[in-house]
Amino acid sequence: MIATLPKELLEACGFGAEVTVTAQNCTLLVSPGPEKARQGWAEALRAIPLAELDRDFEELQCCHTAASTARTPATNAATRAGSG
Repeated sequence: MIATLPKELLEACGFGAEVTVTAQNCTLLVSPGPEKARQGWAEALRAIPLAELDRDFEELQCCHTAASTARTPATNAATRAGSG
């Protein structure tokens, strides 16, 4: 069931356009609506210091390079030849 609550009430509570209303022990509970996937991620990423992001990027590049050199065509061919 969809119900409309006064905009002023939603704003006073700090809720967005959608809320969840549940009945519990003869009481209506109004809570913020469901969050969207990845909501708030952009703000969280902007809060990370650039130096930390650079450090993490360098660490990931190291892992990526190590993984790609471990799977060279010669290694793959030798693996296939030994498995047959």
